[in-house]
Amino acid sequence: MGLVKSTSNLFSLLFGKRKETYSRLFDSYRDFDEISKTVNLISKNNLNSKKIILDQKSTLGNEILGLKIGNLESQNKFLVTGLIHGNEFISGEICLRIAENFSKNYQNENFQVHFIPVLNPDSFVKNTEKLKNKKIFGRNQRTNPNGVDLNRNFPPERPESKYRTYKSKMSLEYSGEFPLSENEAKAISDYVLKENFKAVVNLHSFSNVLLYPSFYSQEKSKFRAIAESLKFGKENYTPIQGADFWRETALKRFVLKTLRGTTKICGTFDDWLLENQIPSILLEISAPKNIYDHIWEFLFCDVAIFNPEPKALEFHLENLYPPILQFFSSFKK
Repeated sequence: MGLVKSTSNLFSLLFGKRKETYSRLFDSYRDFDEISKTVNLISKNNLNSKKIILDQKSTLGNEILGLKIGNLESQNKFLVTGLIHGNEFISGEICLRIAENFSKNYQNENFQVHFIPVLNPDSFVKNTEKLKNKKIFGRNQRTNPNGVDLNRNFPPERPESKYRTYKSKMSLEYSGEFPLSENEAKAISDYVLKENFKAVVNLHSFSNVLLYPSFYSQEKSKFRAIAESLKFGKENYTPIQGADFWRETALKRFVLKTLRGTTKICGTFDDWLLENQIPSILLEISAPKNIYDHIWEFLFCDVAIFNPEPKALEFHLENLYPPILQFFSSFKK
C-alpha cells in the first residue's frame, strides 16, 4: 500500500500541476508575435529607440529583431540577448522588460543598449504553440530546427577546443557540423562584430548564477572583481567562472556527465565574445526547486521548470535591471 501511495504522490508531483502551470504561463509571458508588436511600439513611440533586424533570418525564415535605445550617436554600445535556447522563455521576456524600462527611464546618458530578446525564434514559436495546445508530453525544443544547440555553435580557437565534443545529433547540446553553421549564430556574430560592442549580457535560465567566460587568463582577476561587485535589486547571483560551473553541473548530474563524456563546454557565445575581447556575463535566471525539476529538465526540457510563474517576473526584473546597467557602466568610455 505504501508503494502505491508513494507512486501516486510521485505521479502527482511530476504531472499533476503541469496543465495548471501551462495555462498560467501566458498570462504575462509574450509569444513571438506579441514581442514583435512590442518592439514596433517602442521604436515608434520613443525618439531614442530604433528597431533592429539582423541581416540573416532564422533557419525557418523568421526575422531576428530587437531594439537599440539611448544615445543613438554614441560609440558606447552594449548588448542584451535572450532566448538562444527556445524553452527559456523568461530570458526573452526579461530582456524585453528591461528594454521597456530603459526606454522610459533613459536620461540622455552617453551610451546606447541593444536588446535582442529572441535569438532562436523558430524553436520559441514551436514551444509556445505546443503549450497553447496543452500538449504536456514530448520534449520542448531547446535547439534550433536543425537540432543544434546555438550556444555551442560558436568558434573555439584555443587548446581547450578538444572539449567541444557534442557531435551526436541526439544530444540536446549538439554543436552542429561546424562553428557558425547555423543562421542564428552567424547572424548574431556578424552583428556583434559590425556594432563593436563594449560589453554584452546574455540571459538564460535556470540556476541562479552569474557566469563569466570560462578561459580568462590575464583579465581573470580584474573581470572577477567586476562580476562580484554587481549589486542586485533583491536576490544575489553567485559569480562563477564558466568552466567551474559546467564541471560542478556535470558532477551533480552524473548520468549526463557519462553521456557527455566531458565536463567542459566550448563553443559558447560568451567564450566567442571573449576571443574577440568583448567582456560579457551570462545570467541564469531563477533556480530549480527540487530533484524532480532535474528529472523533468532531462526528460522534457520542460518550460514549466525553466520559467517561473508570471507573478515572479516583476521580481526578476527589479532584481536584474540595476546590475546589468552597472555592468555596462564599468566599460563605458
